[in-house]
Amino acid sequence: MYFCSIIIINYVAYVVCGGHQFIDDQRKLCINCPENSLATQNHTASSVEDCFCVIGYQGDPGNGLPCLGVVFSATAVNLIKDNSLKSQNHS
Repeated sequence: MYFCSIIIINYVAYVVCGGHQFIDDQRKLCINCPENSLATQNHTASSVEDCFCVIGYQGDPGNGLPCLGVVFSATAVNLIKDNSLKSQNHS
């Protein structure tokens, strides 16, 4: 947990967290999203349900499923390379 930044605009205080955190409004704290995930709504995420896995990881942090690394097979890597080359040739 980390303390949040407080910004005051027109006499109203707003809690601001980093892009990898969500706001615990009751305690006014920024809480990190689970490992390998980020918040969907930068600076306004309000629960772990607003966290999503970063590229290369799969899971559902909002439902308690950790973001685990995706293992690519050699076939999948070759398909990605082939599609990348095809798109470069059509540009």
